[in-house]
Amino acid sequence: MEFESRTIRVDGADTHYLEGGNLDGETIVLIHDGGFGADGWMTWKPIMPLLAARHRLFAPDLLGFGGTQKIYDFGEGARSQKINHIARWMNALDIRNAHFIGNSLGGSLILFAAMRSDWPIHKGVSISGTGGPFMRPDPYAPLRDYAPGRDAMRRIVELMVSRRDAEMDELVEARYQRSLIRGHWENLSAPRLRPPGQKSARDAGDAKFFENLGRIRAPMLFVAGGADELLDPGWESQFTSRIAGAKSVVIDGARHQPQYDAAEKLSDAIESFLHGDN
Repeated sequence: MEFESRTIRVDGADTHYLEGGNLDGETIVLIHDGGFGADGWMTWKPIMPLLAARHRLFAPDLLGFGGTQKIYDFGEGARSQKINHIARWMNALDIRNAHFIGNSLGGSLILFAAMRSDWPIHKGVSISGTGGPFMRPDPYAPLRDYAPGRDAMRRIVELMVSRRDAEMDELVEARYQRSLIRGHWENLSAPRLRPPGQKSARDAGDAKFFENLGRIRAPMLFVAGGADELLDPGWESQFTSRIAGAKSVVIDGARHQPQYDAAEKLSDAIESFLHGDN
């Protein structure tokens, strides 16, 4: 299935997105992961054709990624900047009601947008996106400390997917090439900059974060990879216990990106959540 590549100006920033699928179906907005070399196509390539049969799909590139401009606002901060930019992008496209599916950073953005009611979320799916808690710092080092190189990108991809085949090799090369786009590495590295002597601090403590989860009213599904080394096992159950009506599913054998390890199983879980009896 073909997906149209489009670019529009949103508050002066060129914003790239993919659009396609069933024009008569319900709208899904796909929010990609936040690793080096990510964009809408790289994150969602395996599952987009499966979802497109029934839904109209939009897959934007976040600020700093893919074909979208490399802009970072140190005053607003990375998270709020991305949430607000996507809200304005949706307004420009007149997207008033949609399901949202996010992977890793994308899932986290859905959580924070749902807390703040910034996006028109009908139902939300967070795949390996926790908003910060339950991340295991040591395994994350290759993602955090990436310097452009194929071997370095391979270490990232091996943490994201379980498969070891030609498709994984293609993913390594494609994400590596995207990590070389001018301004991409700088944009993703910018949040780590600190004035001399200033210590890094979380935007909010875990207690406040979990308290704010109670504000979420949209139905939510949390998807965990059973072999994910980047997150604490059982993280998904922590969210279902704190958000009314939330559901969770574990994809056995999958790592941080189940869409690459088990696309059909993930698609079935999403379809059941979006259209089953919830």
